[in-house]
Parts: sequence; C-alpha cells; structure tokens
Amino acid sequence: MYRQFFSLIFVAMTGLSLNASAQELSVRGGFSGYWFNADNEQQAVQIEVIDPRSAAVSWLTYDSAGEPVWLAGFGNVRGDTIEATLSRFSGGRFPTASETGAASLDILGLAEIEFTDCQSAELRWTTNNVDFPGGILPLSRLTSGVEGTRCGEAERFQRTIQFSFEQGAGPWSAVFGDFTEATEDSIDTESGWTQLPQPLEDRNGFGLAGTNAPDDLAMFLKAPLDGLRPDTEYRVELAMTFATQVPQNCAGIGGSPGGSVGIKLGASGTEPEVVAENEDSFRFNIDKGGGPVDGGEDALRVGDMTNFQEECVPMEEQIWQLKTVSSQGEEFSATTDSDGKLWVYGGSDSGFEGRTTFFVTDFTVRLAPSS
Repeated sequence: MYRQFFSLIFVAMTGLSLNASAQELSVRGGFSGYWFNADNEQQAVQIEVIDPRSAAVSWLTYDSAGEPVWLAGFGNVRGDTIEATLSRFSGGRFPTASETGAASLDILGLAEIEFTDCQSAELRWTTNNVDFPGGILPLSRLTSGVEGTRCGEAERFQRTIQFSFEQGAGPWSAVFGDFTEATEDSIDTESGWTQLPQPLEDRNGFGLAGTNAPDDLAMFLKAPLDGLRPDTEYRVELAMTFATQVPQNCAGIGGSPGGSVGIKLGASGTEPEVVAENEDSFRFNIDKGGGPVDGGEDALRVGDMTNFQEECVPMEEQIWQLKTVSSQGEEFSATTDSDGKLWVYGGSDSGFEGRTTFFVTDFTVRLAPSS
C-alpha cells in the first residue's frame, strides 16, 4: 500500500543510491526518507537524520484491532544504528472536525534501526504493552531521500560542491561548438541568467538556446574548481537539474527534438573552449564524444532533452518541467592541472535540426582522489 502510494508521488525522482557497504556505514542525511517492509507493505517507517548524532523516526502502523497508529520519537545515532524512544499519539481530531479532541501521547518502548547498507535495514523494538509485543521487521528503502543528499556519499566521495543558479550565474559561463563558418550566422545562440518560463516562473536559472543547422550544435555551461591537488586524478560524479519543455515521442528534422538531443556532463583539467578544427569548422578542444549519442573521454552522456510528458503535443501545449540527470553509477575520472584546477561542465549535444532551449537550475560535483 505505502509503496504504491509513494510510487505515485515520487515517479519523477532519480534512481536509488549506490550501496555503501564496501566501507563501514555511518548514518547521515542520505539515509533520510521512507522505508517499508517488502513482505508487509502496510508498514512504513519515516526517518529524518537531523545531524550526525540525532534522528527523528515515525512508524506508520496498526494496532491489534486494525486501527491506524502513529508512533514517533527522537533518538540517537550511533554508527550504523538509530536508537529512538517511540511514543503513541492518540485522541486528536482532523483540523476541520466539529470536535477538536484532546491529543495525548504515551511512551510505548524503544526501537533500534540498524542499517545493512543504503537499501536495507532492520527495525527491532521492545515494549511493555501487550498490544504491541516486541519483534523484528526487515526494512527496504522506498524513497531516495532528501534533495541534495545521497546515501553513502561520504564513504565514496570526500567533497561535495553544489551550485545553485537561484541568485545568479556565479563562476559559470556558456560555450557553443560544433558548427561551421557557413552556419555560424544561423545558429542564433543565446545564454544568460534569467527567470524560468511559466509554470516555473518562481525559479531562476542559466538559460542556453541555439538553432542547430545540420552540424550537431553543442551548448555547454562551464565553471572552474580551484584548490584541489595539482596533477591529481579525481573520481568525479556530476548531477545537473534543468528545465525542458520537450515531450517524449516527438519527431523532428534530423531526429527528435528530445531524444536526439543528448545531455552530457564532464570534467577536465583543460578549460572547454571552441577551436578552429580547420578553415571552416569549430569544435570543442575536449573529448565530449561525437554527436548526441556517445560520450567521450572527458564527458558522459547521461540523458536527453525529454521531460515527463509521455505524448507529443504542439509547442503551445508543452509544459516546462524540471529534470535531473546524473553520472551516478558510472566510473569517471579527471586530472587537475598543475595549479590544482578542474573544469566541470554540462549541456546539450544536438542531432535535432531545429532550435533547442533549456535552463539549468542546479549543478552538483562530488570528488575524491582516485588513489
């Protein structure tokens, strides 16, 4: 029941986190979210890790008569385990009920949640109440956690850098490539920090737009990261959230305006720039992969321009939606330059012979020296 309910709510969320069982687990914010019992989906546990030492736990369950029961409490974090005193809440009424009722809570007992990895845990509890005898309940992750956190991140990566374009462009700038001298005047590129279109007008982002003449136009955002170890190989994980209005299953000249526009993320010790490959062709100086389908040594293809609209509709009926892509699960590394600088970037590589517009709202970088 709970799994079906939250599947509807979180249908647009990205995949679950990588396991962190290769090293000793420490409960952190990435463990927050909803958990459930795979054999008894009427049981759901909500966990919120407040800080490295404390957490809040809510257990949505039933009493022996089948009536819904809400158990909740705060507890301590110790390594891979949360220990919490749970209380039962009862007697209240819905806010608009004619009788307000007098809510009460009674301490029920002690619960321990021990995590095996980022996807599984075991709930153990003891009580002095005959209606709630002690027991053990295996738990599996139901939702992927709180935005901006990820289970096992600290075990796998030493540093996380998050950029938001809500207040401005910061160190980011645009770069456009893969065009010819003959098409340079017709690609009509635009870029800059701006308000997002409706219905996302309460958000800001960095917009990029361009018209792809028959030459696979690429549009990237780039920014430098300073203060890293010089000449050092880093394992890198990247994520980008952007707004797109392109539905799935649309057709277009040269390819689909969604599926034929690849989204790529990458990092390099070399600043991404456009250079004259020959007398009339302008290409990137990094290996981002050729065209919209393939990645390269310096970038990974992580998705496409489609949003969550399953049916293609006319442009005036298309809806701007936020989409997050990530290199999570892909092995990717980059080497800093002699000054300890690394360039990170992301954007589109188009095979669609038309105009593409999108707005980047957030960019996340996770790093750890490969050694």
